[in-house]
Amino acid sequence: MSIQKIFENFSNWPNSVALGISSLESIANLQLWPNGEAEVAIPDNLARLLDLIRDGSQEHRTFLARIIRYFRGGYYRPTSQYESYDDVLVDRIIEFIENLRITGRLVIIGDDNSDPEISNALRKLYPGKAFEISLSPKRNFVRDYLIRIYSWSKAKGGLVLERTRRVFSDMGHHITALQIPDNLDRHIDLKSRYIQNIFNFKGGKTAKFFLGCAVSIAGLEHYSAGIVGVAIAFTDP
Repeated sequence: MSIQKIFENFSNWPNSVALGISSLESIANLQLWPNGEAEVAIPDNLARLLDLIRDGSQEHRTFLARIIRYFRGGYYRPTSQYESYDDVLVDRIIEFIENLRITGRLVIIGDDNSDPEISNALRKLYPGKAFEISLSPKRNFVRDYLIRIYSWSKAKGGLVLERTRRVFSDMGHHITALQIPDNLDRHIDLKSRYIQNIFNFKGGKTAKFFLGCAVSIAGLEHYSAGIVGVAIAFTDP
């Protein structure tokens, strides 16, 4: 495995960063806002979902709120308060993405960018119908979301901003996931500057974030059973 390649991905100054699915909660809770001029990438299924919500679909609005709660990393609220607060969370995400669109910083990652190895490795991620929604056609939204942004990361060398470790834990049951050691101070410092260069922290700087990237596995002549030629690396400062 090319550890050097992983370090290169984390060391290159960003032209763009992708929004991981767990980072949507931080957007909804006003923890971060676009800063500077760097581009922010999202998958096309999120763009379509938001368009349907703008058109008045309550089904899709409720679905997005459910995803936010699944990947919740903080700001817990009693169940009785969920419904009254859902619309606020969803509207803030719409405002965030619209701001990126207006300022010309939004990058849409399409299905044609899906990496075959990542798609195959994650094909059984989140089985069942909990994350299925009709986006013409009906698909597993969360699985498609992750495949797109980490395929983009592998192809572009770009990093993905996540709010919680849960994403990496979930994917780790299906694809190799590597945690960058905490004591690599220069990478941790870089990560902090990286995020601050792109986002303004409206909600303060106490929240914890993760950066992930997809990299090819190199130097292995024979892969063990279940190991594919790509891994997900992430920082945990």
